[in-house]
Order: sequence, then C-alpha cells, then structure tokens
Amino acid sequence: MNLQNDIKEKKEEINDQKNINKIHKNSNQIKKKTSKETLDYLMRKRDREISMNENIKPIKNNFNNETTNNNNNNSNLNCEIFSSSHNTSHNNLFKTNYKSTKIKDYYTPTINNSRNVYNSPLKNKNNKNELVNINNYNNKNKKNEFEKLSYDEKNELLKLLKEKDNIIEEKNKEISKLKETIKYNENTIKELKEFSEIQDEEIKRCRFDIIQFLKENQNIKRQQKKKWLYEQEYKLGKILGIRFSSHGQIKENYDEGEAIIEINEQLEKIKYQKEELEKQKRKHDYNKKKTKSNLDHSIYQNEENEEEKDTKDILNYKMNIIQKEENELKEKKSKLELEKSIFNRELILYNQETNCIFSQNKEGFPLLDKRYQIIGLIGKGGYSEVYKAYDIVNHNIVACKLHQLNQNWKDEIKDNYIKHTIRENQIHQEINHHNIVKHYGTIDIDNNSFCTILEYCTGPDLSSYLQKNKNISEKEARIIILQILQGLEYLNKLPNKIIHYDLKPENIIFHNMEIKISDFGLAKIIENNKDKIQLTSKGVGTYWYLPPECFQDKKDVFINSKIDIWSCGVILYEIFFKQKPFGQNMTQERLIKDRVMQNARIVEFPNKPVISDECKNFIKKCLEFRQEDRYDVFQALNSPFIKQEKKNKKNVDSS
Repeated sequence: MNLQNDIKEKKEEINDQKNINKIHKNSNQIKKKTSKETLDYLMRKRDREISMNENIKPIKNNFNNETTNNNNNNSNLNCEIFSSSHNTSHNNLFKTNYKSTKIKDYYTPTINNSRNVYNSPLKNKNNKNELVNINNYNNKNKKNEFEKLSYDEKNELLKLLKEKDNIIEEKNKEISKLKETIKYNENTIKELKEFSEIQDEEIKRCRFDIIQFLKENQNIKRQQKKKWLYEQEYKLGKILGIRFSSHGQIKENYDEGEAIIEINEQLEKIKYQKEELEKQKRKHDYNKKKTKSNLDHSIYQNEENEEEKDTKDILNYKMNIIQKEENELKEKKSKLELEKSIFNRELILYNQETNCIFSQNKEGFPLLDKRYQIIGLIGKGGYSEVYKAYDIVNHNIVACKLHQLNQNWKDEIKDNYIKHTIRENQIHQEINHHNIVKHYGTIDIDNNSFCTILEYCTGPDLSSYLQKNKNISEKEARIIILQILQGLEYLNKLPNKIIHYDLKPENIIFHNMEIKISDFGLAKIIENNKDKIQLTSKGVGTYWYLPPECFQDKKDVFINSKIDIWSCGVILYEIFFKQKPFGQNMTQERLIKDRVMQNARIVEFPNKPVISDECKNFIKKCLEFRQEDRYDVFQALNSPFIKQEKKNKKNVDSS
C-alpha cells in the first residue's frame, strides 16, 4: 500500500510539475501576446491623436479616458505576468518597479504650439510610418464625410471626378505625345549634331585642300614667272642702276637685251643704207646739173636723158623700201620698249615679293584670321604692302592691305604713321560708292601690324594702262575723268567732306570696265560742314599731282577739296601727252629746290596729239594757280567738256 501510495504521490507531483510548466508556457505566451497588442493599440491611439484637430476636445477627453482605463487593465495584467520567474526579451522594457508606475507615464502625448510633436520612448525615429498612418486617418475622415453626403451630391462629385479623370487622361496622352515629340526632337538634334560635325570636318578638309591648292598653284606661278623673267631679261635687258642728271632728271642705266640689240643693229644698217642712197641721189643730181650746163638749154628741156631718169626712179624706190623697213623696226622697237616697261614692273614686284614680310615663313604665305589665304603681292608703297588673298569663307578674291610699324623708325615717324593709318581706316570704312574701292573690314595681326580687307580690282591701274595704250581718244579720256569726278562728288557730299590728297594714275584702278579710286592713306577730313582746313602735313604726297598752295612757305596754309581737282587736271594732261605738265623727268627734291610748283602758273600744250578747245579749257580751269579761280567738283562736272559725255550717256540710256 505504501508503495502504491508513493507511486501515486509521485505521479501527482509529476503531473503538478507538468501543469506548472504549462502554466509557465502559457504565461509567457500571454505576456508576449498582451504586450504586443498593448503596444499596437497604443501606437494606433497615438496616430489618431496626431491627426485630430484641436477643436475636437470631447473626442480627445473620451480618448484619454479610454487609454487610461486600458492602461490600468494592462498594467494589472502585466503585473501578474511579470511576477513570474521566467523572463523573456520583451521584459527588458518593463522593470521591477513597474507596479508603482503606469504605461500612461511611459507614453504621454505633448502638444507644441507650432506643430504637434509627440514624445515617447516607443516612438520610431523614422517618420514615414507616422505619415502613412496620418494619411490613412485622413482618408477615413474623408470617407466618413462622403458617406454623410446625399445621393445627388455624391453623383455630382462622381461626375466631377470622372471629368477630372478624363482631363487627366487627356493630359497624360498629351504628355505622352509631348514626350514622344521631345524624344524625336532629341534624336533629330543628335543626328543633326552628328551631321553638323561631319560637315564641319568636311568643310575643314575642303578648306585645307583649297589652301594647299592655292599654295601649290602660287609656287608653280612663281616658278613660271621666274622663268619668264629670265627669258625677258635675255630678250629685253635689265636695269643696272638709276642716275640723276645735274638738272635733277631721272635716267636709267640699262643693259639692253638681244632683241633690242638686234633691232638697233638693223636700224643702224638701214641708216647706213639711207646715207648711201642719199649720196647716190646727190651724186645723180650733181651729174644732172653738170650735163645740163654743158648742153643747150632748149635741147635739155626737150631731150632729157632717159637713163638718168630711170636711175632716179630706182633710187626713190629703194629709199621707200628702206623707209618702210625702218618704220616697221621702229614699231617693233616701241613694242619692245612697252614690253620692257612691263618687264621692269614685274621684276620689281617679284623682287619685292621675294623680300616681303612673309618671305621668311617656311610654310609660305600665311592664312590671316583663319580666313584669308595670301596668294601674292600686288604692290608696295612707302609704308604699306597690298596682297592678293582668297577668302575661304565667301570664296572670292580680296585685297589685303598690310600696315606694319617699323621698330627702327623714329618716334615722330611712328606717331605720324599710326595717326595716318588709323585715320585711313576710319575714313575708308564709312565710304560706299561704286567708283571707290570697297572696305570690307579690319583684322589684327600682332601688336605692330594690322590688315584692312579691301575689294580686289582686276586692274590694271591707270599708269600701266597708259603705258600699254599710247593713243587714247578724247572720248575715252572723258569717260575716265567723269568716273573719277563722280567718286569725288560723293566724297564732297558727305556730312564731313573728304579730301583724297593723293590722286595719281597708280591710285586709279580699272575693275570690270569701271574706274575705282583707291588708297586713302593721306586723306583729310573737313569737319563741321566747313569749306577748308589747315594744312598740317606738308611734304607728303606725290609732288607732281599737288597744287601750288601745298608748297607755300607760310605757317597757316588752308586747303580744300580743289586739291583733288588739280590732280584730275594733271592726270588728264598725262593721258593725252604722256608727260606731266610741270616737272617732267624731275625728282621731287629737284621740284622743291627749283620751286617748280610754286611757279606753275601757265599750262603749255604740245602740238600733238591735237585735242579740242573744250578739253584744253577744262585742263586749264583744273590747273588754275589760285584756288579761287580753280574748278570745284560740281563746276567740273557741269563743264562743257564733261557735260558732252553726260549728254551722250543720257542718249544711250534713253535709246
């Protein structure tokens, strides 16, 4: 019995122990469950409180009462659970003194004046969940408000919502279309950029090829020109030097070429033949007289010796043949002289180009401003050089006038040069007339030089034209002077009149059968609508083409645009007679020393060629000594000599 009782007691103890273990397990589960539920519940309540409006105070009070009751219940429940000896990880939140405190003390909402801020040990640092809960609460409130509306109000709201949805859908479609358009445009822009890059590369390559072609072509031309110069030098000769006579006249020391030597030898032979024929003629005449004296006069008149008559005819025939040969040789020689003058100009230009500023470049002539490829030298003055260039952008030929300051000059010359070049650039860029060379722009090269881009004229200049064409008609000369006067008329009608001051055949250029005035390096401006200005730069210009007032010894000398009219008179005189009216073959120094221009009062005309009285009077009025008596531009244009051409022009235009 005792054994059975012991076994029974043992079983009961085991059962009791099992029950205790179950109780412990259940208590732990209840603890976990209740603590989790409590926390979730409190978080929900807290979220509600955040979204509540301050005006809803009764709801807040009820809410607070409910939370306090629930917290009390939960505190009692937790007190029972925490009395157990089995603690879990969640027990770390609640200490042994939990019985004397309430959960509300751990979780108390506080309201700030600026915004609702709730402090709690259970609060999560990340506010995203709080915002989601607030939005959920707001949606619930809106739902409650929607449910309170009437049926019609709900329908109206639904219609509005549908309309808004339709509008949103349309806008979304438009947005999608715009996105597609933007995407298409972006692709198009990308393709265009790629195409533009390809084209830019192609343009660069083409421009490079053009530059290389121009350089190669220029090198070939230079070689051909060099060969031609050697041939012409052998044929025509060359200048050994220039000397001045005691009277200040210029004389060239020339080594004649083979062609000219041969013609000179033939002319010498013809001269000898002519002398021999003259001797024979004189001898024949002497014999004739002697025979005449020996014979009776009546018999001599009736019976002339036929043999002597035949001899005379033969001598005259020979003389005529020799005279024709002489005329032909002289004509050939004059042509050779013309060729010689052209050859001398080309030789001088070739030597100037060989020694020009760009001659030291190993790569040849440069590309200025990444646009203007220099081809060759056109001409060189005292202070500037003019080059022929190709514009690789507009693909046309231009003229580049290079102005460079020489560091070896004196300061006075430098200042004067800078003043003249700046003034020339300012004057020329404001001028626009078909009888004046156009000014396209200015580019800087370095600190001591710049370049003006000008209209390229095919030429020749009037000086070369007069050398090639010995006999120019009065009508042609009138047309040339008329175009020069039209350009001067434009300069005199500007608000500030312009005096060219350096008109001469070298500065009158032909271009497409039209006359162009060039080189405004010495130009002067008459400002403020005045009629004259004081001459401040004496000693400049080309003396043969300047009037007497430019050589006066006075301090205060005033000049006007009639200076250019004097130059026109000299040019017209030179067109006809191939010489200057004053100081022909004299140096400028000799002109000053002999005071030639100060005494240029009377114009003398050679006998040949013959010109009309209107032309003579025009030249005289242009070359009047006193400024007051001289033509101005408008009087010159209305003169009988020029008016005649205007009438002819009007008749041609009307027909």
